[in-house]
Amino acid sequence: RYSRVTGVQTCALPIYQICFYQKRKNQQVNLWAIIDIADMEKMHIQLLNDAFEIFWCNELTREEKKKDVRFTFVIQTERINDAISRIFYDGSGTRMYKHRSRMAVLYEKKHDIIKIKCTDRKSRYKNIYREMREELKRVIGRRDIDL
Repeated sequence: RYSRVTGVQTCALPIYQICFYQKRKNQQVNLWAIIDIADMEKMHIQLLNDAFEIFWCNELTREEKKKDVRFTFVIQTERINDAISRIFYDGSGTRMYKHRSRMAVLYEKKHDIIKIKCTDRKSRYKNIYREMREELKRVIGRRDIDL
C-alpha cells in the first residue's frame, strides 16, 4: 500500500501539481510521482528534477537511500502533444543504476491512453522492468493494457 508523502503545488505553469507516494517493502523502496501537467517543453524537465531532488533530500532517510529504490513517474496530461511525445520517446526509458530503477509512464486523460517507455528486451534489468510494469497494472487496477 502506498502512502502519500508530499504534494507540491506549483505556480510554475504548465505543471499544476506533483504528488509523491512511497511504499517500503523489506530491502526495497517503491516511489511514485504523479505529475499533472497541461503542456510540456524540454525546459520543464529541470523543474521536475528539482522537485524530485527536494523530495529525495527531505523525505527519504539515509538507510532508505541505500536500499533498492524503484521510481515510477506518471506524467498525466489532457492530450499528448508533439513536445511531450518527443521528450517521452527520446528519453532512455527504464533506467537502472546502482540499485535505482526508474520507469516513465505517460497518461493521456482525454483518450484514457497509457504509454510506457520500455526497456530493451536484451537488458539485464528486464526482470526489474517486468516487476515495475506489473506493479503499475496492480496500482492502477487495469489488467487490460498491453505494456
